[in-house]
Amino acid sequence: MIGVGKIKQYSNVLDKPLSKGKQEVSLSAFAFLFSELVQYNQTQVDNIAELERRLEDAGYAVGARVLELLCHRDKGNRRETRLLGILSFVHSTVWKVLFGKVADSLEKGTEHEDEYMISEKELLVNRFISIPKDMGTFNCGAFVAGIVRGVLDGAGFPAVVTAHFVPVEGQQRPRTTILIKFAEEVLRREARWRIGRWGKWGKWAHCGCGGSSSSEQKALLQRVETDIANIVDNFSSLVNVSRVNDPPVRNSQEAFMMEMRAARMVQAADSLLKLVSELKQTAIFSGFASLNDHVEQRIVEFNQQAEKTDQMLARIGEEAAASLKELESHYYSSALRTSENLQP
Repeated sequence: MIGVGKIKQYSNVLDKPLSKGKQEVSLSAFAFLFSELVQYNQTQVDNIAELERRLEDAGYAVGARVLELLCHRDKGNRRETRLLGILSFVHSTVWKVLFGKVADSLEKGTEHEDEYMISEKELLVNRFISIPKDMGTFNCGAFVAGIVRGVLDGAGFPAVVTAHFVPVEGQQRPRTTILIKFAEEVLRREARWRIGRWGKWGKWAHCGCGGSSSSEQKALLQRVETDIANIVDNFSSLVNVSRVNDPPVRNSQEAFMMEMRAARMVQAADSLLKLVSELKQTAIFSGFASLNDHVEQRIVEFNQQAEKTDQMLARIGEEAAASLKELESHYYSSALRTSENLQP
Protein backbone atom coordinates (compact mmCIF):
# COMPACT_ATOMS: atom_id res chain seq x y z
CA MET A 1 0.00 0.00 0.00
CA ILE A 2 1.25 3.49 -0.90
CA GLY A 3 0.65 6.02 1.83
CA VAL A 4 -0.23 9.65 1.16
CA GLY A 5 1.49 12.13 3.37
CA LYS A 6 4.41 14.42 3.80
CA ILE A 7 7.79 12.70 3.88
CA LYS A 8 10.29 14.10 6.33
CA GLN A 9 13.53 15.19 4.71
CA TYR A 10 16.87 14.47 6.36
CA SER A 11 19.85 16.68 5.67
CA ASN A 12 22.29 13.84 6.38
CA VAL A 13 21.95 10.10 5.94
CA LEU A 14 23.37 9.69 9.45
CA ASP A 15 20.35 11.54 10.83
CA LYS A 16 17.94 9.03 9.35
CA PRO A 17 16.56 6.63 12.00
CA LEU A 18 17.51 2.95 11.79
CA SER A 19 13.96 1.75 11.35
CA LYS A 20 13.29 -1.76 10.10
CA GLY A 21 11.82 -0.59 6.82
CA LYS A 22 11.37 -3.18 4.11
CA GLN A 23 12.60 -6.57 5.26
CA GLU A 24 12.93 -8.39 1.93
CA VAL A 25 15.14 -8.00 -1.12
CA SER A 26 14.89 -9.60 -4.54
CA LEU A 27 16.12 -13.19 -4.43
CA SER A 28 17.25 -13.06 -8.05
CA ALA A 29 19.19 -9.86 -7.39
CA PHE A 30 20.90 -11.41 -4.39
CA ALA A 31 21.71 -14.60 -6.33
CA PHE A 32 23.24 -12.54 -9.16
CA LEU A 33 25.27 -10.38 -6.77
CA PHE A 34 26.53 -13.37 -4.80
CA SER A 35 27.42 -15.21 -8.01
CA GLU A 36 29.51 -12.23 -9.09
CA LEU A 37 31.20 -12.18 -5.68
CA VAL A 38 32.13 -15.86 -5.97
CA GLN A 39 33.34 -15.53 -9.57
CA TYR A 40 35.45 -12.47 -8.79
CA ASN A 41 37.15 -14.14 -5.84
CA GLN A 42 37.65 -17.29 -7.90
CA THR A 43 39.82 -15.33 -10.32
CA GLN A 44 41.99 -14.07 -7.46
CA VAL A 45 42.97 -17.41 -5.89
CA ASP A 46 44.76 -20.62 -6.83
CA ASN A 47 42.99 -23.18 -4.64
CA ILE A 48 39.65 -23.96 -2.99
CA ALA A 49 40.84 -23.25 0.57
CA GLU A 50 41.89 -19.73 -0.37
CA LEU A 51 38.57 -19.11 -2.14
CA GLU A 52 36.62 -20.19 0.95
CA ARG A 53 38.83 -17.98 3.12
CA ARG A 54 38.09 -14.93 0.95
CA LEU A 55 34.35 -15.64 1.09
CA GLU A 56 34.59 -16.00 4.87
CA ASP A 57 36.39 -12.65 5.13
CA ALA A 58 33.65 -11.02 3.06
CA GLY A 59 31.00 -12.52 5.32
CA TYR A 60 32.90 -11.43 8.44
CA ALA A 61 32.49 -7.78 7.47
CA VAL A 62 28.75 -8.35 6.96
CA GLY A 63 28.41 -10.07 10.34
CA ALA A 64 30.12 -7.24 12.22
CA ARG A 65 27.73 -4.71 10.69
CA VAL A 66 24.66 -6.89 11.26
CA LEU A 67 25.52 -7.17 14.96
CA GLU A 68 25.97 -3.42 15.29
CA LEU A 69 22.67 -2.71 13.52
CA LEU A 70 20.60 -5.26 15.47
CA CYS A 71 22.05 -4.25 18.84
CA HIS A 72 21.22 -0.61 18.13
CA ARG A 73 17.78 -1.28 16.68
CA ASP A 74 16.41 -4.07 18.86
CA LYS A 75 18.48 -4.15 22.03
CA GLY A 76 19.15 -0.52 22.90
CA ASN A 77 22.91 -0.81 22.23
CA ARG A 78 23.16 -3.85 24.51
CA ARG A 79 24.64 -7.14 23.42
CA GLU A 80 24.43 -10.69 24.70
CA THR A 81 26.98 -11.62 27.34
CA ARG A 82 26.16 -15.29 27.89
CA LEU A 83 27.04 -18.21 25.62
CA LEU A 84 23.51 -19.56 25.26
CA GLY A 85 22.18 -16.06 24.70
CA ILE A 86 24.52 -15.28 21.79
CA LEU A 87 23.89 -18.69 20.20
CA SER A 88 20.15 -18.16 20.42
CA PHE A 89 20.62 -14.64 19.03
CA VAL A 90 22.50 -15.98 15.97
CA HIS A 91 20.16 -18.95 15.50
CA SER A 92 16.98 -16.89 15.63
CA THR A 93 17.36 -13.11 15.29
CA VAL A 94 20.34 -12.92 12.93
CA TRP A 95 19.13 -15.83 10.80
CA LYS A 96 15.64 -14.37 10.49
CA VAL A 97 16.98 -10.96 9.46
CA LEU A 98 19.30 -12.46 6.84
CA PHE A 99 17.28 -15.39 5.51
CA GLY A 100 13.70 -14.66 6.55
CA LYS A 101 13.40 -17.59 8.97
CA VAL A 102 14.96 -19.21 12.00
CA ALA A 103 17.70 -21.78 11.35
CA ASP A 104 16.54 -25.39 11.17
CA SER A 105 18.46 -26.55 14.25
CA LEU A 106 21.01 -25.56 16.87
CA GLU A 107 22.86 -28.46 18.48
CA LYS A 108 25.69 -28.95 20.95
CA GLY A 109 28.60 -31.15 19.90
CA THR A 110 28.64 -34.59 21.50
CA GLU A 111 32.41 -35.07 21.40
CA HIS A 112 33.69 -31.62 22.40
CA GLU A 113 32.24 -29.20 24.95
CA ASP A 114 33.32 -26.15 22.94
CA GLU A 115 31.53 -27.07 19.70
CA TYR A 116 28.06 -26.08 18.54
CA MET A 117 26.36 -26.64 15.20
CA ILE A 118 23.78 -24.62 13.28
CA SER A 119 22.24 -26.78 10.56
CA GLU A 120 20.27 -25.67 7.55
CA LYS A 121 18.57 -28.11 5.19
CA GLU A 122 18.90 -25.78 2.20
CA LEU A 123 21.16 -22.82 2.89
CA LEU A 124 20.28 -19.86 0.68
CA VAL A 125 23.82 -19.28 -0.62
CA ASN A 126 24.01 -22.94 -1.75
CA ARG A 127 20.53 -23.14 -3.26
CA PHE A 128 21.45 -22.01 -6.78
CA ILE A 129 25.07 -23.19 -6.79
CA SER A 130 26.29 -26.13 -8.87
CA ILE A 131 29.85 -27.10 -7.97
CA PRO A 132 32.07 -28.54 -10.73
CA LYS A 133 33.76 -31.86 -10.01
CA ASP A 134 37.21 -30.33 -10.19
CA MET A 135 36.37 -28.01 -7.25
CA GLY A 136 35.87 -30.92 -4.85
CA THR A 137 34.13 -30.02 -1.59
CA PHE A 138 33.94 -26.26 -2.17
CA ASN A 139 31.17 -24.83 0.04
CA CYS A 140 29.71 -21.36 -0.49
CA GLY A 141 28.46 -21.63 3.07
CA ALA A 142 31.88 -20.22 4.02
CA PHE A 143 30.30 -16.81 3.41
CA VAL A 144 27.64 -17.52 6.06
CA ALA A 145 30.31 -18.96 8.37
CA GLY A 146 32.10 -15.63 8.06
CA ILE A 147 28.91 -13.78 8.98
CA VAL A 148 28.51 -15.93 12.10
CA ARG A 149 32.17 -15.40 13.05
CA GLY A 150 31.78 -11.64 12.60
CA VAL A 151 28.75 -11.58 14.90
CA LEU A 152 30.46 -13.73 17.54
CA ASP A 153 33.73 -11.79 17.47
CA GLY A 154 31.91 -8.46 17.67
CA ALA A 155 29.95 -9.72 20.68
CA GLY A 156 33.11 -10.87 22.46
CA PHE A 157 32.86 -14.61 21.72
CA PRO A 158 35.89 -15.44 19.53
CA ALA A 159 35.47 -18.71 17.67
CA VAL A 160 36.56 -20.69 14.63
CA VAL A 161 33.55 -21.06 12.32
CA THR A 162 33.52 -23.39 9.31
CA ALA A 163 30.90 -24.66 6.86
CA HIS A 164 30.49 -28.34 6.02
CA PHE A 165 28.26 -30.51 3.84
CA VAL A 166 26.51 -33.37 5.66
CA PRO A 167 24.87 -36.06 3.48
CA VAL A 168 21.25 -36.81 4.35
CA GLU A 169 19.72 -40.16 3.53
CA GLY A 170 16.97 -39.90 0.95
CA GLN A 171 17.91 -36.40 -0.20
CA GLN A 172 19.83 -35.47 -3.29
CA ARG A 173 21.48 -32.36 -1.86
CA PRO A 174 23.41 -32.49 1.43
CA ARG A 175 22.60 -30.43 4.47
CA THR A 176 24.84 -27.48 5.35
CA THR A 177 26.20 -27.34 8.89
CA ILE A 178 27.92 -24.29 10.37
CA LEU A 179 30.38 -25.63 12.95
CA ILE A 180 31.26 -23.19 15.76
CA LYS A 181 34.29 -23.97 17.93
CA PHE A 182 34.65 -21.40 20.69
CA ALA A 183 37.98 -20.23 22.03
CA GLU A 184 39.09 -21.58 25.39
CA GLU A 185 38.79 -18.15 26.99
CA VAL A 186 35.05 -18.13 26.27
CA LEU A 187 34.50 -21.38 28.13
CA ARG A 188 36.63 -20.22 31.08
CA ARG A 189 34.66 -16.97 31.28
CA GLU A 190 31.37 -18.87 31.15
CA ALA A 191 32.52 -21.20 33.93
CA ARG A 192 33.58 -18.25 36.10
CA TRP A 193 30.22 -16.59 35.55
CA ARG A 194 28.32 -19.72 36.58
CA ILE A 195 30.37 -20.13 39.74
CA GLY A 196 30.14 -16.46 40.63
CA ARG A 197 26.44 -16.15 39.81
CA TRP A 198 25.13 -19.27 41.43
CA GLY A 199 27.80 -20.09 44.02
CA LYS A 200 26.74 -23.28 45.72
CA TRP A 201 24.43 -24.16 42.86
CA GLY A 202 27.42 -24.55 40.53
CA LYS A 203 29.18 -26.80 43.08
CA TRP A 204 26.03 -28.85 43.51
CA ALA A 205 25.67 -29.42 39.77
CA HIS A 206 29.38 -30.24 39.41
CA CYS A 207 29.31 -32.96 42.05
CA GLY A 208 25.80 -34.15 41.15
CA CYS A 209 24.66 -34.12 44.77
CA GLY A 210 21.35 -32.36 44.10
CA GLY A 211 19.49 -29.84 46.21
CA SER A 212 20.30 -26.31 47.28
CA SER A 213 20.41 -24.41 50.52
CA SER A 214 17.23 -23.17 52.09
CA SER A 215 18.43 -19.54 51.93
CA GLU A 216 18.86 -19.76 48.14
CA GLN A 217 15.43 -21.32 47.76
CA LYS A 218 13.87 -18.61 49.92
CA ALA A 219 15.60 -15.89 47.89
CA LEU A 220 14.31 -17.31 44.61
CA LEU A 221 10.78 -17.77 45.98
CA GLN A 222 10.79 -14.25 47.38
CA ARG A 223 11.93 -12.90 44.02
CA VAL A 224 9.14 -14.73 42.21
CA GLU A 225 6.51 -13.68 44.74
CA THR A 226 7.63 -10.05 44.60
CA ASP A 227 7.50 -9.91 40.80
CA ILE A 228 4.09 -11.61 40.64
CA ALA A 229 2.72 -9.31 43.35
CA ASN A 230 3.99 -6.27 41.42
CA ILE A 231 2.27 -7.48 38.26
CA VAL A 232 -1.06 -8.10 40.04
CA ASP A 233 -1.00 -4.84 42.03
CA ASN A 234 -0.07 -2.68 39.06
CA PHE A 235 -2.66 -4.39 36.87
CA SER A 236 -5.37 -3.70 39.46
CA SER A 237 -4.27 -0.08 39.71
CA LEU A 238 -4.21 0.20 35.94
CA VAL A 239 -7.76 -1.10 35.69
CA ASN A 240 -8.94 1.34 38.36
CA VAL A 241 -7.28 4.31 36.70
CA SER A 242 -8.63 3.40 33.26
CA ARG A 243 -12.22 3.02 34.52
CA VAL A 244 -14.69 4.96 32.42
CA ASN A 245 -16.32 7.77 34.35
CA ASP A 246 -19.59 9.53 33.59
CA PRO A 247 -18.90 11.87 31.94
CA PRO A 248 -15.54 10.50 30.74
CA VAL A 249 -12.78 12.80 31.98
CA ARG A 250 -9.07 12.24 31.58
CA ASN A 251 -6.24 14.45 32.67
CA SER A 252 -2.48 14.29 32.32
CA GLN A 253 -2.01 12.91 35.83
CA GLU A 254 -4.20 9.86 35.15
CA ALA A 255 -2.46 9.27 31.83
CA PHE A 256 0.90 9.42 33.58
CA MET A 257 -0.29 6.94 36.24
CA MET A 258 -1.42 4.51 33.55
CA GLU A 259 1.93 4.69 31.79
CA MET A 260 3.80 4.26 35.07
CA ARG A 261 1.74 1.21 36.12
CA ALA A 262 2.16 -0.37 32.69
CA ALA A 263 5.92 0.22 32.82
CA ARG A 264 6.15 -1.42 36.24
CA MET A 265 4.23 -4.44 34.98
CA VAL A 266 6.64 -4.77 32.07
CA GLN A 267 9.63 -4.52 34.44
CA ALA A 268 8.23 -7.23 36.71
CA ALA A 269 7.48 -9.52 33.78
CA ASP A 270 10.96 -8.92 32.38
CA SER A 271 12.46 -9.84 35.76
CA LEU A 272 10.53 -13.12 35.76
CA LEU A 273 11.66 -13.93 32.22
CA LYS A 274 15.28 -13.25 33.18
CA LEU A 275 14.92 -15.57 36.16
CA VAL A 276 13.54 -18.33 33.94
CA SER A 277 16.37 -17.80 31.45
CA GLU A 278 19.00 -17.98 34.20
CA LEU A 279 17.51 -21.20 35.56
CA LYS A 280 17.48 -22.73 32.08
CA GLN A 281 21.12 -21.79 31.46
CA THR A 282 22.15 -23.26 34.80
CA ALA A 283 20.24 -26.47 34.11
CA ILE A 284 21.76 -26.83 30.64
CA PHE A 285 25.37 -25.95 31.41
CA SER A 286 25.69 -27.19 34.99
CA GLY A 287 23.36 -30.17 35.20
CA PHE A 288 25.34 -32.65 33.11
CA ALA A 289 26.96 -34.36 36.10
CA SER A 290 23.70 -35.18 37.88
CA LEU A 291 22.10 -36.05 34.55
CA ASN A 292 24.90 -38.50 33.73
CA ASP A 293 24.59 -40.08 37.18
CA HIS A 294 20.86 -40.51 36.65
CA VAL A 295 21.43 -42.04 33.20
CA GLU A 296 24.04 -44.45 34.56
CA GLN A 297 21.70 -45.44 37.38
CA ARG A 298 18.91 -46.13 34.91
CA ILE A 299 21.31 -48.17 32.73
CA VAL A 300 22.20 -50.35 35.72
CA GLU A 301 18.51 -50.83 36.52
CA PHE A 302 17.70 -51.77 32.93
CA ASN A 303 20.63 -54.21 32.82
CA GLN A 304 19.36 -55.87 35.99
CA GLN A 305 15.88 -56.13 34.50
CA ALA A 306 17.36 -57.58 31.31
CA GLU A 307 19.22 -60.24 33.33
CA LYS A 308 16.06 -61.12 35.24
CA THR A 309 14.13 -61.35 31.98
CA ASP A 310 16.76 -63.65 30.45
CA GLN A 311 16.67 -65.89 33.52
CA MET A 312 12.88 -65.98 33.41
CA LEU A 313 12.87 -66.87 29.70
CA ALA A 314 15.45 -69.61 30.29
CA ARG A 315 13.36 -71.04 33.14
CA ILE A 316 10.21 -70.93 31.00
CA GLY A 317 12.09 -72.69 28.20
CA GLU A 318 13.26 -75.45 30.54
CA GLU A 319 9.77 -75.91 31.96
CA ALA A 320 8.26 -76.01 28.46
CA ALA A 321 10.82 -78.62 27.33
CA ALA A 322 10.14 -80.75 30.40
CA SER A 323 6.39 -80.48 29.86
CA LEU A 324 6.72 -81.48 26.19
CA LYS A 325 8.91 -84.44 27.10
CA GLU A 326 6.39 -85.55 29.71
CA LEU A 327 3.51 -85.22 27.22
CA GLU A 328 5.47 -87.16 24.62
CA SER A 329 6.24 -90.02 26.98
CA HIS A 330 2.63 -90.05 28.15
CA TYR A 331 1.40 -90.22 24.56
CA TYR A 332 3.66 -93.09 23.52
CA SER A 333 2.76 -95.07 26.64
CA SER A 334 -0.98 -94.47 26.35
CA ALA A 335 -3.49 -97.23 25.55
CA LEU A 336 -4.58 -95.44 22.38
CA ARG A 337 -1.04 -95.50 20.96
CA THR A 338 -0.62 -99.16 21.94
CA SER A 339 -3.92 -100.19 20.23
CA GLU A 340 -2.91 -98.39 17.06
CA ASN A 341 0.35 -100.32 16.93
CA LEU A 342 -1.48 -103.68 17.40
CA GLN A 343 -3.90 -103.15 14.52
CA PRO A 344 -2.87 -104.93 11.24
